[in-house]
Amino acid sequence: MARAHLRGWGALRQKGIDSFRIVAVCDPVRERAEAFAAEVADWDEAPAVHTDLDRLLRDQPPDAADIVTPHHLHHTTAIACLEAGAHVLIEKPLGVTLRAARQMVAAARRTGRILATAEQVRRWLGPRAVHWAIRTAGLIGQPRFCFAMLARAARLDPDTVRAPHPFTWRQDKLTGGGGFIFDGGVHYADLLLYLFGEIETVYAFTGNLNQYDWPLPDGTTRRATVEDTGIVHLTFASGVVGTWSWTTAAPGRSLAYSAYYGSHGCLYSEGSYPTQPEFHRWDGTVQPTDALIREFLDHLDPDTRERYFPRLLFPDPASLRGDHGVELELYDFLEAIRTGRPPELDGEAGLAAQAVVTACFESSLARRPVRVAEVLSGEVDAYQREIDAAWDLA
Repeated sequence: MARAHLRGWGALRQKGIDSFRIVAVCDPVRERAEAFAAEVADWDEAPAVHTDLDRLLRDQPPDAADIVTPHHLHHTTAIACLEAGAHVLIEKPLGVTLRAARQMVAAARRTGRILATAEQVRRWLGPRAVHWAIRTAGLIGQPRFCFAMLARAARLDPDTVRAPHPFTWRQDKLTGGGGFIFDGGVHYADLLLYLFGEIETVYAFTGNLNQYDWPLPDGTTRRATVEDTGIVHLTFASGVVGTWSWTTAAPGRSLAYSAYYGSHGCLYSEGSYPTQPEFHRWDGTVQPTDALIREFLDHLDPDTRERYFPRLLFPDPASLRGDHGVELELYDFLEAIRTGRPPELDGEAGLAAQAVVTACFESSLARRPVRVAEVLSGEVDAYQREIDAAWDLA
């Protein structure tokens, strides 16, 4: 993701956005920092190279910081930057635990600096169209249900317990904060909040079903301590109910879809996120993706269109494909700093999405439904306690 952000900054500059400069890059491994600096030098002045954050903040305090570190370093890095006077964009999930995330939000309030969550999925063309179709156009009528599933597995002999890739911090609960339903799941949690509003309760099973051993550089292996599966039931304050399942422990036929049902039809998309939504009406007729996207774009007022898809970046949003969200989240951060307005997704928004996915782990451990509010407040925190203790967050 650090490289994706770097490409995003370069794309902004190439499209004429000159309201920023990359003045420094920082990584504890100098070779990595130098490689990033060399890439920046292809389109801007070469930035300074640092391997120590404290020294960077002392000797070259920046106006803003784009933080893309392992999750367990989010809170210490972000708080240090905020307290040095920098506005902060932090890659999702906001913190390694909710306690860490709450400390970051508190630091932003205390310092009066912007804390923005780097969240790209809701900014994509398909999810924007789904939001319009449900919340503005009312195409599906009164929302009732939402369903999403991603089920797949590596093509390995089922009796093989050796993972196909090396062990990284993502496979360790203490550094990653949880399995992919935490790391990537905050995307979908934020999308559900965007589409349907507050999630009240979560009832979930999470587990590490594959029990893979991951290779280490010395030839040994290490067992992952994070989950590869989550099966979740959700209830919303609006009355909507839904299921959300994600697993990489499902060999054979893969499934990936999302569907949002109301009293008059549904919006359906293949894939992990609703990037290709179709409108299926109650009478069986279907509005295909291209037609739905055109209708969405035709109904955008000029201000909303500029906010969603700035003309400097995307003069023809109907042609957008793939992940254009990183450019948009970087641009939104710049504009928030330049104009003094809040970013679309601030620290509170990142905290809200993180609370939903954290509630999945807490519910599974407690073997009962949990209210997101009691997880957000810290009343329910059994899953997170060892992570908090490991990083002196308790």
